[in-house]
Amino acid sequence: MATALLNRSDWMFRKVDSLRLMEGSIGRRRLSLDVLPPPSPALAYYKSERESVDITSVGGPVMVPISMMRKGALRDFDVHLGDGRSLGVLQREENAALVTAAVLWEIGPAAFANDDLVHAVFAISSLDPSDAREIFTELESRGTFEGRAVVDPTQLSEFGSQLLRDLVDNFLLVALIPAEHAGTRVLVKYSFHWDVADWSARVGLKEHLAAAAGYAPASVDIELSGPSDPSSYHLEVHAPAGLSCQRLQLPAAREVENGGVMEATSSVAHVVGGFAQPPSEPAQVQFVVPPGGLRTVAALVATVTALVFILERVLPGGHGALLAAPEGSVALLLAVPAVAVALLARSGENDLTAKLLAPLRAIVVACSLALVAGAASLVGYLHEPYMAMLWWSGAAFTSAAAAYILGGYVVSGVRQTRGGREKR
Repeated sequence: MATALLNRSDWMFRKVDSLRLMEGSIGRRRLSLDVLPPPSPALAYYKSERESVDITSVGGPVMVPISMMRKGALRDFDVHLGDGRSLGVLQREENAALVTAAVLWEIGPAAFANDDLVHAVFAISSLDPSDAREIFTELESRGTFEGRAVVDPTQLSEFGSQLLRDLVDNFLLVALIPAEHAGTRVLVKYSFHWDVADWSARVGLKEHLAAAAGYAPASVDIELSGPSDPSSYHLEVHAPAGLSCQRLQLPAAREVENGGVMEATSSVAHVVGGFAQPPSEPAQVQFVVPPGGLRTVAALVATVTALVFILERVLPGGHGALLAAPEGSVALLLAVPAVAVALLARSGENDLTAKLLAPLRAIVVACSLALVAGAASLVGYLHEPYMAMLWWSGAAFTSAAAAYILGGYVVSGVRQTRGGREKR
């Protein structure tokens, strides 16, 4: 197992990591691996088969380390072969025992006879991250466990030390693949739900105001899943409904296509890279609110509302005309809020989408309330100077809102034009 982990890129050729943001704070992560399970009887799940002459003598499954995964419960977890057949995985205690043996093997054969060292490594592998981190820090810095000297820290190889460090926060996902597939290339796929509530929290107020109107995209970091394991790592991000991906970038990679960057507004972004070592930085995706949809609704509502308030003030006889025909004017002013609010209705929306669209929705609601207030002032014959204050303030606010949204179209249009010229 230690050899298989150390040489993963020799038998794991490609990993496709696909992320999809779903309703609320839930996301779905799907990974597809193109692997050639090592044809080693020593990886047999059943102990009695590990001394077999060759892989053809193994009747049960073989253990194949797929990936490191964050410690914790997995929701809606599924792992299967490319043909749809479900695969079993090692349980928590089995995982801890297996990686403990791999780490001890890196230290040396005598390590298996050191009970304190065995317990220390097993504790790091099986305990929660907070407890495991304390044990790892003590073991790596002083070579002690619970105050007792158990190992010379210099005996840990770079690989063994990195493996232990990974096991603080992660567990090794090991799939049980039928031995008949060992030595042949197969697809292994697994997926699970994970909480992405913090994605929307990473976007600050200034950034999401700029993103809502199209002035600048909202950037979100993505934690990669074992990008240095395969020879080729593919990252794919599906934008939630209501948003588009404008840019997706991998951290510095050994080998990349198009610089490990995709710059094209699309509902799906895809980049490819190869990593000799685990990158220290995350990937980054940039989301934008597309020019259609709610941006168009907000632009129309703000512009129409601004025109109503401005023309009522500046047109000769405009105010008197509205007062002279209150029933018709009120019906006209109330029609826009009714239509606008109906267009805002949306269920099953992602949290990030809701946050980025919030400024546009707030403008539509504010403009609708301004029109209602204007209609009420006509029906109730609001006296001066309050009538003038209401309509001039309404004109100022709605004009600013319209300028904010329409300005975003200009800025995004200029950015796309420049991007097209640079590509050419």
